Amino acid sequence: NEAAIDGTLQRLGVDTIDLMILHHPVNNYLYAYGMLERAYKAGKLRAIGLSNFPVEKLREVLDHCEIPPMVMQVEGHPYYPAEAVKHFCDEHRIQLQCWYPLGHGSSQLLQDPVIGDIAQAHGKSAAQVVLRWQLQRGIVCIPKSTKRERMEQNFNVFDFALSQEDMDAIAALDTGVSSFF
Repeated sequence: NEAAIDGTLQRLGVDTIDLMILHHPVNNYLYAYGMLERAYKAGKLRAIGLSNFPVEKLREVLDHCEIPPMVMQVEGHPYYPAEAVKHFCDEHRIQLQCWYPLGHGSSQLLQDPVIGDIAQAHGKSAAQVVLRWQLQRGIVCIPKSTKRERMEQNFNVFDFALSQEDMDAIAALDTGVSSFF
């Protein structure tokens, strides 16, 4: 409700929140999304979105909302690229944002020989190749790291491009298996 958002703004010491996301399609998520719309219209939120909504629930929100979600956040990495959600979001002009873009730091993913060969060819790390693959697909990534050098490395992905052959080779790694759910 509005009091909850006002309380959050007050606790954060800000007048607006850049992005607020409804995390899961549980309980009365249509009502909850309506509250995000109200806060957005009131200027308290600059953008609103959803997280972890399957396509059928995302479609339900679109059928009932006044303001379409601006961001859809899902698990996404080469072993689980969330293609169905990506296609739906592209079709409805919703920005896809992926958490776990590095497979939650999976040593299996970051040591995959396909990614390793591409990384070596570009003089980059496996993580940089995976992040670049996501960016070239039009996806915003949220890699997690507590190490400054890795954070800096994660930003250093704009000075090279993957070929279509590289993109296809990484896409072929899709197992269809979530790391989380």
